[in-house]
Amino acid sequence: MSTSTRDRLKDLLAQGTLSAIDFVEIADASETTLIVHFVTAAIVLKNQLTRVSITGGETIPTVDVLPISDADWSNDAFGKTTLTLRVRAPGDFSTYMLTLASPFIDEYFDHIPFSFKALCPRDIDCQVPGPACPPEPVQAPPIDYLAKDFQSFRRALSDFSALRYPAWQERSEADFGVMFMEALCSVADDLSYQQDRLASEAYLDTATERRSIVRHARLVDYEPRPATAATVLLRFDVIAGPIPAGLTVHAATTEGVPIEFETGTGLADTTSYDVRPEWNAIPMYYWDDQARCLERGASEL
Repeated sequence: MSTSTRDRLKDLLAQGTLSAIDFVEIADASETTLIVHFVTAAIVLKNQLTRVSITGGETIPTVDVLPISDADWSNDAFGKTTLTLRVRAPGDFSTYMLTLASPFIDEYFDHIPFSFKALCPRDIDCQVPGPACPPEPVQAPPIDYLAKDFQSFRRALSDFSALRYPAWQERSEADFGVMFMEALCSVADDLSYQQDRLASEAYLDTATERRSIVRHARLVDYEPRPATAATVLLRFDVIAGPIPAGLTVHAATTEGVPIEFETGTGLADTTSYDVRPEWNAIPMYYWDDQARCLERGASEL
Protein backbone atom coordinates (compact mmCIF):
# COMPACT_ATOMS: atom_id res chain seq x y z
CA MET A 1 0.00 0.00 0.00
CA SER A 2 1.44 3.36 -1.05
CA THR A 3 1.90 6.33 1.29
CA SER A 4 -0.93 8.29 -0.35
CA THR A 5 -3.30 5.31 0.00
CA ARG A 6 -2.42 4.86 3.70
CA ASP A 7 -2.96 8.56 4.38
CA ARG A 8 -6.33 8.58 2.62
CA LEU A 9 -7.47 5.46 4.49
CA LYS A 10 -6.33 6.98 7.79
CA ASP A 11 -8.36 10.13 7.10
CA LEU A 12 -11.30 7.98 6.04
CA LEU A 13 -11.29 6.05 9.33
CA ALA A 14 -10.93 9.25 11.30
CA GLN A 15 -13.98 11.01 9.84
CA GLY A 16 -16.33 8.00 10.41
CA THR A 17 -18.83 8.86 7.67
CA LEU A 18 -17.69 6.88 4.63
CA SER A 19 -16.58 3.26 4.46
CA ALA A 20 -14.25 1.37 2.09
CA ILE A 21 -13.76 -2.14 0.75
CA ASP A 22 -11.02 -4.00 2.63
CA PHE A 23 -10.79 -7.33 0.76
CA VAL A 24 -12.85 -10.03 -0.97
CA GLU A 25 -13.07 -13.61 0.36
CA ILE A 26 -14.08 -16.66 -1.71
CA ALA A 27 -16.33 -18.49 0.76
CA ASP A 28 -16.85 -21.92 -0.86
CA ALA A 29 -15.20 -24.37 -3.21
CA SER A 30 -17.89 -23.80 -5.87
CA GLU A 31 -16.60 -20.20 -6.18
CA THR A 32 -20.13 -18.82 -6.31
CA THR A 33 -20.16 -17.13 -2.86
CA LEU A 34 -18.09 -14.03 -2.16
CA ILE A 35 -17.78 -12.19 1.15
CA VAL A 36 -16.85 -8.51 0.89
CA HIS A 37 -15.15 -7.15 4.00
CA PHE A 38 -15.31 -3.43 4.80
CA VAL A 39 -12.88 -1.44 6.92
CA THR A 40 -15.60 -0.05 9.28
CA ALA A 41 -18.86 -1.17 10.89
CA ALA A 42 -21.09 0.78 8.49
CA ILE A 43 -24.53 -0.79 8.85
CA VAL A 44 -25.88 2.26 7.04
CA LEU A 45 -24.72 0.58 3.80
CA LYS A 46 -27.81 -1.63 3.75
CA ASN A 47 -30.06 -0.86 0.79
CA GLN A 48 -27.67 1.96 -0.22
CA LEU A 49 -25.84 0.23 -3.06
CA THR A 50 -26.64 1.78 -6.42
CA ARG A 51 -24.54 -0.61 -8.50
CA VAL A 52 -22.80 -3.95 -8.00
CA SER A 53 -20.66 -5.31 -10.85
CA ILE A 54 -17.94 -7.88 -11.45
CA THR A 55 -16.03 -7.28 -14.71
CA GLY A 56 -12.63 -7.78 -16.35
CA GLY A 57 -12.56 -11.45 -17.34
CA GLU A 58 -11.05 -12.77 -20.58
CA THR A 59 -13.17 -15.84 -21.32
CA ILE A 60 -16.11 -14.65 -19.17
CA PRO A 61 -15.99 -10.83 -19.31
CA THR A 62 -18.84 -10.18 -16.85
CA VAL A 63 -20.18 -12.24 -13.93
CA ASP A 64 -23.81 -11.66 -12.95
CA VAL A 65 -24.49 -10.99 -9.25
CA LEU A 66 -27.73 -12.32 -7.73
CA PRO A 67 -30.05 -9.90 -5.85
CA ILE A 68 -28.88 -8.84 -2.38
CA SER A 69 -31.15 -9.32 0.67
CA ASP A 70 -30.93 -7.91 4.22
CA ALA A 71 -29.68 -11.30 5.44
CA ASP A 72 -26.55 -10.87 3.32
CA TRP A 73 -25.33 -8.06 5.55
CA SER A 74 -23.55 -8.95 8.81
CA ASN A 75 -20.54 -8.17 11.00
CA ASP A 76 -17.38 -10.25 11.36
CA ALA A 77 -15.61 -11.19 14.59
CA PHE A 78 -13.96 -7.74 14.71
CA GLY A 79 -17.26 -5.90 14.38
CA LYS A 80 -16.66 -4.78 10.80
CA THR A 81 -19.37 -4.94 8.17
CA THR A 82 -19.40 -7.80 5.63
CA LEU A 83 -21.55 -8.36 2.58
CA THR A 84 -22.24 -11.80 1.08
CA LEU A 85 -22.55 -11.83 -2.71
CA ARG A 86 -23.73 -14.79 -4.77
CA VAL A 87 -23.13 -15.33 -8.47
CA ARG A 88 -24.77 -17.68 -10.94
CA ALA A 89 -21.47 -19.15 -12.14
CA PRO A 90 -17.82 -18.52 -11.22
CA GLY A 91 -15.50 -16.57 -13.46
CA ASP A 92 -12.34 -17.72 -15.23
CA PHE A 93 -8.72 -17.45 -14.12
CA SER A 94 -8.56 -13.72 -14.89
CA THR A 95 -8.27 -10.96 -12.32
CA TYR A 96 -11.75 -9.41 -11.93
CA MET A 97 -12.75 -6.01 -10.61
CA LEU A 98 -15.56 -5.83 -8.01
CA THR A 99 -17.25 -2.42 -7.91
CA LEU A 100 -19.77 -1.31 -5.22
CA ALA A 101 -21.21 2.12 -5.96
CA SER A 102 -22.80 3.87 -2.98
CA PRO A 103 -22.87 7.40 -1.54
CA PHE A 104 -21.52 5.90 1.70
CA ILE A 105 -18.44 4.30 0.15
CA ASP A 106 -15.40 6.39 -0.73
CA GLU A 107 -14.94 6.50 -4.51
CA TYR A 108 -11.23 5.68 -4.15
CA PHE A 109 -12.04 2.44 -2.28
CA ASP A 110 -15.30 1.37 -3.96
CA HIS A 111 -13.56 -1.17 -6.24
CA ILE A 112 -11.03 -3.92 -5.64
CA PRO A 113 -9.37 -6.62 -7.80
CA PHE A 114 -9.76 -10.30 -6.86
CA SER A 115 -9.64 -13.80 -8.35
CA PHE A 116 -12.28 -16.51 -8.27
CA LYS A 117 -9.46 -19.09 -8.11
CA ALA A 118 -8.07 -17.99 -4.74
CA LEU A 119 -8.88 -21.41 -3.23
CA CYS A 120 -7.25 -23.38 -6.05
CA PRO A 121 -4.09 -25.28 -5.03
CA ARG A 122 -0.86 -23.77 -6.31
CA ASP A 123 2.43 -25.45 -7.05
CA ILE A 124 4.42 -22.22 -7.34
CA ASP A 125 7.32 -22.01 -4.93
CA CYS A 126 7.62 -18.46 -3.63
CA GLN A 127 11.11 -19.07 -2.36
CA VAL A 128 13.84 -17.78 -4.62
CA PRO A 129 15.84 -20.74 -5.98
CA GLY A 130 19.40 -20.94 -4.78
CA PRO A 131 22.38 -20.59 -7.08
CA ALA A 132 22.95 -23.55 -9.36
CA CYS A 133 25.87 -25.77 -8.57
CA PRO A 134 28.81 -25.00 -10.84
CA PRO A 135 29.73 -27.84 -13.18
CA GLU A 136 32.62 -30.01 -12.22
CA PRO A 137 35.86 -28.94 -13.85
CA VAL A 138 36.62 -31.03 -16.91
CA GLN A 139 40.21 -31.55 -17.90
CA ALA A 140 40.70 -30.62 -21.53
CA PRO A 141 42.13 -33.46 -23.59
CA PRO A 142 45.59 -33.00 -25.09
CA ILE A 143 45.38 -31.89 -28.71
CA ASP A 144 47.99 -32.96 -31.22
CA TYR A 145 48.08 -30.11 -33.71
CA LEU A 146 50.48 -32.07 -35.93
CA ALA A 147 47.84 -34.74 -36.68
CA LYS A 148 47.07 -34.27 -40.37
CA ASP A 149 46.42 -37.71 -41.85
CA PHE A 150 44.43 -40.88 -41.11
CA GLN A 151 47.07 -42.62 -39.02
CA SER A 152 47.85 -39.60 -36.84
CA PHE A 153 44.16 -38.94 -36.24
CA ARG A 154 43.60 -42.59 -35.31
CA ARG A 155 46.50 -42.48 -32.87
CA ALA A 156 45.17 -39.25 -31.29
CA LEU A 157 41.66 -40.68 -30.83
CA SER A 158 43.03 -43.91 -29.39
CA ASP A 159 45.01 -41.94 -26.80
CA PHE A 160 41.94 -39.85 -25.99
CA SER A 161 39.71 -42.92 -25.52
CA ALA A 162 42.27 -44.50 -23.20
CA LEU A 163 42.27 -41.31 -21.10
CA ARG A 164 38.51 -40.74 -20.91
CA TYR A 165 37.20 -44.31 -21.18
CA PRO A 166 39.82 -46.55 -19.53
CA ALA A 167 37.37 -49.47 -19.34
CA TRP A 168 37.21 -49.67 -23.14
CA GLN A 169 40.25 -51.64 -24.16
CA GLU A 170 38.99 -53.14 -27.44
CA ARG A 171 41.16 -52.40 -30.47
CA SER A 172 39.89 -54.99 -32.94
CA GLU A 173 38.97 -53.58 -36.34
CA ALA A 174 35.73 -55.60 -36.18
CA ASP A 175 34.59 -53.76 -33.04
CA PHE A 176 31.90 -51.14 -33.64
CA GLY A 177 33.70 -48.54 -31.52
CA VAL A 178 36.94 -48.97 -33.46
CA MET A 179 35.05 -48.91 -36.76
CA PHE A 180 33.28 -45.71 -35.78
CA MET A 181 36.57 -44.15 -34.66
CA GLU A 182 38.21 -45.00 -37.99
CA ALA A 183 35.24 -43.51 -39.85
CA LEU A 184 35.80 -40.25 -37.96
CA CYS A 185 39.50 -40.40 -38.82
CA SER A 186 38.65 -40.82 -42.50
CA VAL A 187 36.42 -37.76 -42.43
CA ALA A 188 39.11 -35.79 -40.59
CA ASP A 189 41.68 -36.88 -43.18
CA ASP A 190 39.50 -35.60 -46.02
CA LEU A 191 38.88 -32.30 -44.25
CA SER A 192 42.59 -31.90 -43.54
CA TYR A 193 43.39 -32.48 -47.22
CA GLN A 194 40.79 -29.94 -48.32
CA GLN A 195 42.15 -27.46 -45.79
CA ASP A 196 45.67 -27.82 -47.18
CA ARG A 197 44.44 -27.56 -50.76
CA LEU A 198 42.49 -24.39 -50.01
CA ALA A 199 45.50 -22.88 -48.27
CA SER A 200 47.70 -23.68 -51.28
CA GLU A 201 45.28 -22.44 -53.90
CA ALA A 202 44.81 -19.16 -52.00
CA TYR A 203 48.19 -17.82 -53.13
CA LEU A 204 49.53 -17.30 -56.64
CA ASP A 205 52.96 -18.74 -55.81
CA THR A 206 51.57 -22.05 -54.52
CA ALA A 207 48.45 -22.49 -56.67
CA THR A 208 48.55 -25.59 -58.86
CA GLU A 209 45.17 -25.40 -60.61
CA ARG A 210 44.74 -23.14 -63.62
CA ARG A 211 41.30 -21.96 -62.46
CA SER A 212 42.88 -20.69 -59.22
CA ILE A 213 45.53 -18.76 -61.16
CA VAL A 214 42.87 -17.29 -63.45
CA ARG A 215 40.80 -16.14 -60.46
CA HIS A 216 43.83 -14.49 -58.86
CA ALA A 217 44.62 -12.69 -62.11
CA ARG A 218 41.04 -11.46 -62.45
CA LEU A 219 41.35 -9.75 -59.06
CA VAL A 220 43.69 -7.26 -60.76
CA ASP A 221 41.59 -7.05 -63.96
CA TYR A 222 43.85 -9.36 -65.97
CA GLU A 223 42.43 -12.15 -68.08
CA PRO A 224 45.04 -14.87 -68.79
CA ARG A 225 44.89 -16.43 -72.24
CA PRO A 226 45.14 -20.17 -72.85
CA ALA A 227 48.72 -21.42 -73.00
CA THR A 228 49.94 -21.73 -76.61
CA ALA A 229 53.32 -22.60 -78.10
CA ALA A 230 55.38 -19.84 -79.70
CA THR A 231 55.45 -19.82 -83.52
CA VAL A 232 57.78 -18.20 -86.04
CA LEU A 233 58.23 -18.09 -89.80
CA LEU A 234 61.44 -19.84 -90.89
CA ARG A 235 63.35 -19.10 -94.11
CA PHE A 236 65.63 -21.83 -95.43
CA ASP A 237 68.38 -21.71 -98.08
CA VAL A 238 68.49 -25.33 -99.20
CA ILE A 239 70.76 -27.44 -101.37
CA ALA A 240 68.32 -30.31 -101.64
CA GLY A 241 65.01 -31.37 -100.13
CA PRO A 242 62.67 -32.32 -98.64
CA ILE A 243 62.60 -30.77 -95.10
CA PRO A 244 61.08 -33.15 -92.53
CA ALA A 245 58.68 -32.02 -89.79
CA GLY A 246 60.35 -31.85 -86.40
CA LEU A 247 63.64 -30.48 -87.65
CA THR A 248 65.22 -28.52 -84.79
CA VAL A 249 66.48 -25.02 -85.48
CA HIS A 250 67.49 -22.27 -83.09
CA ALA A 251 68.06 -18.55 -82.89
CA ALA A 252 69.96 -16.54 -80.29
CA THR A 253 68.37 -13.91 -78.05
CA THR A 254 70.02 -10.57 -77.27
CA GLU A 255 71.63 -12.26 -74.24
CA GLY A 256 73.02 -15.02 -76.45
CA VAL A 257 70.69 -17.72 -75.13
CA PRO A 258 69.52 -20.03 -77.93
CA ILE A 259 65.79 -20.53 -78.48
CA GLU A 260 64.89 -23.75 -80.24
CA PHE A 261 62.04 -24.24 -82.71
CA GLU A 262 60.85 -27.25 -84.70
CA THR A 263 59.54 -27.27 -88.23
CA GLY A 264 55.98 -28.34 -88.81
CA THR A 265 52.66 -27.63 -87.17
CA GLY A 266 53.03 -29.71 -84.02
CA LEU A 267 54.05 -32.99 -82.46
CA ALA A 268 51.63 -34.97 -84.63
CA ASP A 269 52.95 -33.44 -87.87
CA THR A 270 54.86 -36.04 -89.95
CA THR A 271 54.86 -34.14 -93.23
CA SER A 272 57.93 -33.93 -95.43
CA TYR A 273 57.93 -30.46 -96.94
CA ASP A 274 59.06 -30.37 -100.59
CA VAL A 275 61.68 -27.70 -101.32
CA ARG A 276 63.96 -26.96 -104.29
CA PRO A 277 67.27 -25.12 -104.49
CA GLU A 278 66.01 -22.76 -107.24
CA TRP A 279 63.46 -21.43 -104.77
CA ASN A 280 66.29 -19.80 -102.82
CA ALA A 281 66.44 -16.94 -105.38
CA ILE A 282 62.70 -16.23 -105.61
CA PRO A 283 62.40 -12.46 -105.17
CA MET A 284 59.57 -10.75 -103.37
CA TYR A 285 56.59 -9.96 -105.55
CA TYR A 286 54.79 -6.70 -104.96
CA TRP A 287 51.27 -6.25 -106.16
CA ASP A 288 51.93 -2.55 -106.50
CA ASP A 289 55.37 -1.21 -107.33
CA GLN A 290 54.38 2.11 -105.76
CA ALA A 291 53.94 0.44 -102.31
CA ARG A 292 57.11 -1.44 -101.49
CA CYS A 293 57.44 -0.21 -97.90
CA LEU A 294 56.13 -2.32 -95.04
CA GLU A 295 54.16 -0.46 -92.41
CA ARG A 296 55.57 -0.22 -88.92
CA GLY A 297 54.63 -3.34 -86.93
CA ALA A 298 53.93 -5.50 -90.03
CA SER A 299 54.69 -9.18 -89.51
CA GLU A 300 53.54 -10.63 -92.84
CA LEU A 301 54.25 -9.99 -96.52
